[in-house]
Amino acid sequence: MQKGPYEKILIQQCATCRICCHGNVSEGVCGYNTIEMIINEEIPLDYIKKMVVIQVKYEKMDEAARKWWHFPKENILKDLTLPENGVYEFLAVPYAIDNCIFLSNKGCMFPKAKPFDCSMFPFYFLEGKFNWIDWCPLIESIKEDSKLYKYFYSKVLKSTNNYKKFSKKHQKQYYEKLKELKNKINFEIINF
Repeated sequence: MQKGPYEKILIQQCATCRICCHGNVSEGVCGYNTIEMIINEEIPLDYIKKMVVIQVKYEKMDEAARKWWHFPKENILKDLTLPENGVYEFLAVPYAIDNCIFLSNKGCMFPKAKPFDCSMFPFYFLEGKFNWIDWCPLIESIKEDSKLYKYFYSKVLKSTNNYKKFSKKHQKQYYEKLKELKNKINFEIINF
């Protein structure tokens, strides 16, 4: 299968750059894909214990969704899980001053477990507008090639829509399985 321009750039640049994975890495909310990998024991316990649970009150959900790039047109963060007593809980890769907990010399150790914003980086949709992070070296390629821009746009839009559908489909399981994990692992709890 032939790789498109997006995959070629990711293979050539992202695997060696990793600028997004070290030095003030913001927290990343994990989707059900990560919880599923934990349940299937595809992520070692040492890494799981470094993860956090972030609690977000209902009235702060829009603010949280914008911060974590879960607001393409509407808040899709609430599609991830169910609230309990007006509070949503999310499994997350914690904020890091130095490196992401999943970063190795070869890039992400668990690419299938990446939080949504990490898998889309440096692109995101916010309130209907396609955006990107300027300091990513990949952006120079986009600015120089309109076809590449269109490719990224459609790829990120499709991935965002798929993520929303997947999240909605597994919303109840996310809630239930995270509760089970919290009973087994003493996660640090962070209030948003």
